[in-house]
Amino acid sequence: MKSTSNYKQLRAAIATAARPCLPYIGMFLTDLTFIDSANSSRIGPRKELVNMDKYYRMAATILTAEGFHRTPYHFTVNPVISQFLFSVQYEEDQERLHNQSLACEAGVARSGTVVEKPVT
Repeated sequence: MKSTSNYKQLRAAIATAARPCLPYIGMFLTDLTFIDSANSSRIGPRKELVNMDKYYRMAATILTAEGFHRTPYHFTVNPVISQFLFSVQYEEDQERLHNQSLACEAGVARSGTVVEKPVT
């Protein structure tokens, strides 16, 4: 799905999708950012009034996204996968994890492999 035309295709697909459904959260975050930046929080000649329309629009966007969270997923437990996930040892030392990440990045840089970074 492309973000062109304000996610028109994605919005149409989500509107008719059967629940449960996991929508693209970026669309909702884009909507919230646009609503916030395009609308003043205060209105009136002396900015004495709260722009309730802005907050109603933000609330509607959040409630729409939250609506997808209300429908439960019904998964069948796979004992093999479940056993594997519960047996995984997680590293909690954040500094050690950071150093391992840096070592991996340095290894990639030394190997001459081009690593494309996402455009922000």
